[in-house]
Amino acid sequence: MRRASDTSSMHSDAEDDDDSNGFQDSDVSSRSFLHPDDTPGTNSSSSGRRRHFATKIAKHYQRSKESLKEAREDLKNKDEEGRPTTFAAGPTENIISYPDYRDFKSIGGFASGLQDKLFAKMIGGILPADAVEHYSGAGSDKRKDTERPQFSVTVMSGNFRRFNQRIGVVFVLQHRLIRLMTWRKPTHTLSALALYSFICLDPYLIASVPLAAILLFVMVPAYISRHPPAPSRLPTDPYPSRGPPSAIPPEVKAVSEFSKDFFRNLRDLQNTMEDFSATHDQVIQILGPPTNFSSETLSSGVFLILSFITLALFIGARHVPWQPVMLVTGWGITILCHPSMQQPIQDAHKQHVIPSEKRARKVFKQWVAKDIILDTKPDEREVEIFELQRKDSNGEWEAWMFSPLPYEKLSAARLAGEKPKGTRFLEDVIPPKGWHWMDEKWMLDLASKDWVEERYLEGVEVEIAEERWVYDILAGEEGYRGTGEWRRRRWLRTVRRHVVNDNGFIAYNDDTHIAF
Repeated sequence: MRRASDTSSMHSDAEDDDDSNGFQDSDVSSRSFLHPDDTPGTNSSSSGRRRHFATKIAKHYQRSKESLKEAREDLKNKDEEGRPTTFAAGPTENIISYPDYRDFKSIGGFASGLQDKLFAKMIGGILPADAVEHYSGAGSDKRKDTERPQFSVTVMSGNFRRFNQRIGVVFVLQHRLIRLMTWRKPTHTLSALALYSFICLDPYLIASVPLAAILLFVMVPAYISRHPPAPSRLPTDPYPSRGPPSAIPPEVKAVSEFSKDFFRNLRDLQNTMEDFSATHDQVIQILGPPTNFSSETLSSGVFLILSFITLALFIGARHVPWQPVMLVTGWGITILCHPSMQQPIQDAHKQHVIPSEKRARKVFKQWVAKDIILDTKPDEREVEIFELQRKDSNGEWEAWMFSPLPYEKLSAARLAGEKPKGTRFLEDVIPPKGWHWMDEKWMLDLASKDWVEERYLEGVEVEIAEERWVYDILAGEEGYRGTGEWRRRRWLRTVRRHVVNDNGFIAYNDDTHIAF
């Protein structure tokens, strides 16, 4: 128990400290106290000064809070969606997620949110206009925007960190498979081959493999971890299966950030991305030219061979002894992966495989060049355009336009009261997309009656002589009353389809050797 003198000395020391810090105030009654029960007294001057100091800190915090609130309100007034109005909303605004000003809980978070907004807007300006993608569309489930977040730098970085913390188990399996195939531990490789042999000889065993893997690689290690063995120097059972558990159960947890496992996962992820990119490029380089019809003769030959093999497998696949084939294939691939087999494989590849491959390529090219003949003549079509003329108030025919439709009395556009669509001059007519003009001039179709009958046009009169105009006729109760307001005739021209050569240029082969 303290004595009274000790208490008084403690108060004296506190007062000296407060005086040295400059927190003296002669008017004690004018102070603001943090608690309603705190009252000024002669023996509590030091505690009052402390409360006064705490009050100042609280006022400073309140002013900072009000400043932050004003900044939020200013941001809200600029844009109801939380985006500065100085930036124009681009076509990618529905795939860029902007931070909400209501999520800024501190000054640091507020500054970070502004930085994320500016960075997201910069990304939105870089993305092309056709990068806009909606989760909901025709034929798909209509999901709200809140179910799947749009693109956001913050969400992307957070998801990447979470992904990298949990991807370690995949890399562990990858490394174990590599060690298994490279014979790091021959006993493990031979055990895996024995299991593979049982599955090949009795394929129904494959149904029990997932359950056996759960039992042996998940539950048994978990039980051993829950019941750890005793030290070997004690005369006890090394695997105590009886009695209560003596350890906590194991849990699969995500690795912590900036730990050794976290950076190990980053390294493995980096190397995996490089391996995937290299493998992808190599596969495209090997399979691309024979299958993408860049050389039509080569791809046609490959297509014929694959079609024949597919048909043969449809018929004779049941007669192939697949179990021995899979057994020998699995053992052969695993044996070839042994380190001592790498040099003989490379020597055999140089001495036998490469010469045989060259001979096979030569035979295949000779067969393709001799037996596969493609019809390289480009497709030709005949296009039409209708010249429309309209009768003016003086009864004279006035050139109106060239239209792809005849604009007869019963056409949909005319019944709807729409004007004909087209171009004013014949020289402005362009060929269809993917085609080009074969000759230089338009030719007038003199067989107007034929195309009128082909289109089943009614209420028209065909001019037999002269310029072959097709007139609208006016009919009433008394019969024919003359020509109508419009007349038309057809012009024809031949077009040829574009041909793209192996270099990607549009060209075609004919007597004139014209390239476009």
